[in-house]
Amino acid sequence: MCKSNYHKNLRILFQNDFGYVAVCSCCNEVQFRIGTVVSFMPEDAFLKLFYSIEKINADLDSKFTNLPDGEKLVLRTPVRNFMLALSKTEFQKTLELFDTAAFKIKLSHSLKKVELMN
Repeated sequence: MCKSNYHKNLRILFQNDFGYVAVCSCCNEVQFRIGTVVSFMPEDAFLKLFYSIEKINADLDSKFTNLPDGEKLVLRTPVRNFMLALSKTEFQKTLELFDTAAFKIKLSHSLKKVELMN
């Protein structure tokens, strides 16, 4: 992990108007911003979070609950005591961010394996 609590040397994997997903070039942790929330975690935890979001998307409409500020999806994360409350639009933008970033992470791993074989 980097010396700072905030990763500064980032390689952006994908961004949209709701946030970004990036990899720290110092420690290879994944940092993401969704709305006003910035978090970072090891790559495997990020991929687990993505797979859980992908799974929720299959049955999205039944997952929403009424909160004081409207109907939201409350999403647990791999980070202890950290959850996200997302509207349908915010969820779709988050899914787009994570889907593209996860694809690039997996592609990067595949390319490294090919390089090792040559």
